[in-house]
Amino acid sequence: MKREWYFIHEDDEYCVSKLGVLAYMKENNLKEVRVFLAVKDTSLKEEFIFCKNAGEFAERKDCNMANCEYYTPTKSGRGVCKDREYCICCGGNTVIFKMRKNGSILKTK
Repeated sequence: MKREWYFIHEDDEYCVSKLGVLAYMKENNLKEVRVFLAVKDTSLKEEFIFCKNAGEFAERKDCNMANCEYYTPTKSGRGVCKDREYCICCGGNTVIFKMRKNGSILKTK
């Protein structure tokens, strides 16, 4: 199953996983929170990438063995790094998480 990412606030620069949402809810003593689902931003794919290893955005032309200390080729052998991802943005669709009595969270729509 593919991991989903969420923006706590619509204008946040960074997104979090479900565990990040749980931590935010606990830190702020929330029983329920509405977050924004992150989606791929394919409009930037020709110019920018997101490096999962470095945790940063980079210019696509710099994602290669000569320019990146984190570069790890995929098994395809086509010069693509396994840590290269599309940039993501706030998609506008919201998801509600509710805190359960046992301390876990339940995703609802």
